[in-house]
Amino acid sequence: MPSVRNRKRKDRKDWQEVEINSAVIYAYFCCLGLPIGRKYGKLKVPPVVFTKILFEKFLQGLIDSDGYIRKDRRVVIVQKDVNFLYQIRRLSLKFLNVEFLAPRPNSKKIGNQTYTWYYIITRPSD
Repeated sequence: MPSVRNRKRKDRKDWQEVEINSAVIYAYFCCLGLPIGRKYGKLKVPPVVFTKILFEKFLQGLIDSDGYIRKDRRVVIVQKDVNFLYQIRRLSLKFLNVEFLAPRPNSKKIGNQTYTWYYIITRPSD
């Protein structure tokens, strides 16, 4: 049975953490190529979603977890790893014929390094 914990961070929204202790699920995520531990610099789109239908579902899940829709109906995806966003950009063009600009640095910085990057996906112009 999964355990759910409420988490709080200073100056951030509260969030919930779900912990699932299952060797089968762990093995499944490893087979998909999900890195163990820190994911910065290791995160890649799993090859199993390299089809139009599956990539579309993957992107929906990514937006649901790491993105949001602005009031002007633009979709924003926020990630720490800019290379992951470049991969999303390439695959969006390949599978969905959706082209958008290169990732932009977010305003959060640690020293000289950008802490997060984001995409804004706009709706097609009429």
